[in-house]
Amino acid sequence: MEAISFREAIDGFHAAGSSWGGQVAQVAAVKYPDRVGKMILSSTGLSGGKVVSLMLRLHLASVRRGDPSKVLGTFKARALGLLAGAEESNSLWQALFDDLYERYMTFEDYVSLISTQIDYVDRYAARVARQGWNKPVLILTSKDETAGTAAWRSALSRAYPTARLHLFEGGGHHPALLHADEYRRVVAEFLGESPDTRPELPK
Repeated sequence: MEAISFREAIDGFHAAGSSWGGQVAQVAAVKYPDRVGKMILSSTGLSGGKVVSLMLRLHLASVRRGDPSKVLGTFKARALGLLAGAEESNSLWQALFDDLYERYMTFEDYVSLISTQIDYVDRYAARVARQGWNKPVLILTSKDETAGTAAWRSALSRAYPTARLHLFEGGGHHPALLHADEYRRVVAEFLGESPDTRPELPK
């Protein structure tokens, strides 16, 4: 993010992320408070502390001792399970996730993901919680959110007490996929843009 913004001479940008990406967006706001304008935090939370760090380290150690194919299979099954409300199109999601994990997700990627989560908890979570962010924040989540814990989500609300909150019905952990039109409309309104605006594809 830093390299791209400097290379493209981007002075300011909005930070948006879903799930783990939401925590990455919060780190961007901590590191570049003068450059980040608005934040969009979707299906995410705020976690930190020694207990969380220890749990992640134990999980990482267990993963490294495991069979790579089984580890990725378990991770894929969990990701599919987060798609609450998608039973009517389960075959579509199954095919999508099969392609995604077989083509693009490696065991090393998963190890790297856990390692970056540990880095976030150890180095940034406390800073995010106390940063006193006073710029616009949009929190998007579902009533039937299945990832994280209630404490994880409550901590997010406490960190951004003036944030605008939008709840989806039956969106599970992926309201952007299961309620695409509503999701796009809410985000566009927050950014002050038309929900029908589409970026022009390069020719």
